Amino acid sequence: MKQAQVCIVGGGCVGLTLALGLAKADISVVVIDASKNQTLPGDDYALRVSALSLASQGLFESLNVWPEIIKQRATPYTSMDVRDQDSFGKIHFDHNDLDLPQLGYIVENDIIRYALISELEKQSNATLLFETRYQQIHQTDSDVFITLESGEPVIAKLLVAADGANSAIRKQFNMPITFKDYDHHAIVATVKTADEHNNTARQVFLPTGPLAFLPLPDKHTHSIVWSTSPEHCDTLLALDDSNFNKAVMAALDGQCGLCEVQSERMAFPLKMRY
Repeated sequence: MKQAQVCIVGGGCVGLTLALGLAKADISVVVIDASKNQTLPGDDYALRVSALSLASQGLFESLNVWPEIIKQRATPYTSMDVRDQDSFGKIHFDHNDLDLPQLGYIVENDIIRYALISELEKQSNATLLFETRYQQIHQTDSDVFITLESGEPVIAKLLVAADGANSAIRKQFNMPITFKDYDHHAIVATVKTADEHNNTARQVFLPTGPLAFLPLPDKHTHSIVWSTSPEHCDTLLALDDSNFNKAVMAALDGQCGLCEVQSERMAFPLKMRY
């Protein structure tokens, strides 16, 4: 049997950040997650990245995970270029406008998760249970009982559901939800360009949806997120690499020159849940 003040189901970036904050505030915590423990990321860039604001950087600094993130891979973006393809609408600003060293950082989610786990493993009052699923959840007036698939019980005062957009805990406890399907899918991939990105985060608004180019550590490499209709998404995914490269370069209006996709392409439906 395991006991803690807080049990968190879900070991993604959000659940792990909360767990580390609690542990450092001298609150005992157990994290349950069905996925494997995060290993050190390899040489290839992961497809899922996050744009971390200076506020997020400050949070990670306070939790002592920022040094590990910087040690691995993190790309500062010092300027932003946002424009509308069908009009003269455009805005460009950089760190000098705000007297800042940078506007934020682009970091792979796997690296954020690795850094959080590395620091959590040093906390004596934090227990991480990876490749672990729960079977049942029961609550009384004073405690929550979580029964793992192994049969082992976990007892906590508070249960936190950090188990994602399709939260099984939310469904079990009939928590109300407002839902909206944006009728868009986001294609993510890693793209190399002929021109350097110059630490600029770019976004162009197309008739079908926005395309973002986010700088990665290699000065010619970007993580792209292309939001478009499901039908157009299927068309883009079906293209061979050569034609996809042309489509991406045309959509960005050639800002970074010739494009060359470096990874597989994946798509995710975009939905709002509140």
